[in-house]
Amino acid sequence: MYFARQNDSAFAPPSFRSQNGGVLTLGGLNTDLFVGEINYIPLSRSTVRNNSHFFWEIPLDHAEYGGRQFSMSTVAIVDTGNPFSTVPADLFRAIYGSLPGAVLSKTDEGRYTFPCSSADAQLRPLTVTLNGLQYTIPPEDLAFRTSASSETCISGLDPMDDRYP
Repeated sequence: MYFARQNDSAFAPPSFRSQNGGVLTLGGLNTDLFVGEINYIPLSRSTVRNNSHFFWEIPLDHAEYGGRQFSMSTVAIVDTGNPFSTVPADLFRAIYGSLPGAVLSKTDEGRYTFPCSSADAQLRPLTVTLNGLQYTIPPEDLAFRTSASSETCISGLDPMDDRYP
């Protein structure tokens, strides 16, 4: 069984609007959809309980953003049911805090909002090292529109703070 998702072009940053969304395959692998090896990352803990929410927690060894290195021995939270993966707060601030027009959102706790034009012009690829393997997250996956007609974007990652253990 698999589910295919098309990007809702109204909510995607302008540079991402014409691209297709992702696919979730359950119970097997669709080898037509990838090239190379599948890399398995062991969980740090199978779940983290916080306010009745459960999260997948994986080790985060290292990150690089905009030429700045972040050496760390910490975790990231990933969840197929949430578009916002969680990263350490200092990495989060380095990505979003210096964007022109960026302000902490009053409605989305802990996230930044900023003009989508700033996201298109200023966001850079984020490279993370998980279980010794590097993965690059493209800039268009680091921001989302706040509404279909808005030119305001919101951070595509969450900061790991006191909401998460």
